[in-house]
Formats: sequence, structure tokens, C-alpha cells
Amino acid sequence: MLRLGLGVVVGIVVGFAIVMGGEALGHRVFPPPGGVDFTDPVAVKAMIAGMPVAALIMLVVGWAVAAFAASAVALLVSQRDRRAGFIASGVVLAATVANLLMLPHPLWVSVTAVVGIGLAALAADRLLARRA
Repeated sequence: MLRLGLGVVVGIVVGFAIVMGGEALGHRVFPPPGGVDFTDPVAVKAMIAGMPVAALIMLVVGWAVAAFAASAVALLVSQRDRRAGFIASGVVLAATVANLLMLPHPLWVSVTAVVGIGLAALAADRLLARRA
């Protein structure tokens, strides 16, 4: 049980670190316009609507990579307990859905992100989980 919990926690930390690193890289490659008030929902909505498609693709890929890594690390730390991988990637999914609900993204980004995260978690499970 300790390995399961440790796997979940370490997986979540790795997943969130990848999301943060990916978003920092995204802001370097595609810097937001100057003077955007990030506390103003209308300004944030306009900024996201004006983002290049490549920036949005990078965002979605980053979330999927984070889910894969969270699941993979959780599986490895927990000695390949499938529950750990799915819990860790589930937390990444929940955080992504919260982000998508708080900040208005195009519909294709929302759908692709949720599907991509699910596929990434399944891929990690297929590659690393212990089979009963």
C-alpha cells in the first residue's frame, strides 16, 4: 500500500512538473501579447482565441506527455501496480479539465486533450503495467 501511495504522489509531481515546464516553454516559443490582464476573463479569452494553432497543439501534446509520464512513473515506483498509473494520470486529467473549464479553449483543444490524455494513460499501462 505504501508503494501504491508513493507511486501516485511521485507520478503526480512528475506530471505537474512536465505541464509547468511545457507551459513555460510554450510561453517562450509563443509569448503572450504584452499588457494582457490575466485576471480579466475577457482578456484571457481573447488571448487564447488569438493563439497560433501550433501553440495550442503544443499545449495538448504537453498535457498528454505529462499524463504518460505521470502514469509511467507511478507504475514504476509502485512496482507496476495498475491502480497507481491510472490514479496519477487521472489527477492530470482532472487538472486539465479544470483548466479547460476555467479558461475558454477551442472545442477541438478540449476534445483532443481529454482523448490524448486517456490514450497516453492507456499507452503507459500497456507498456509498463503488470498483468494479472
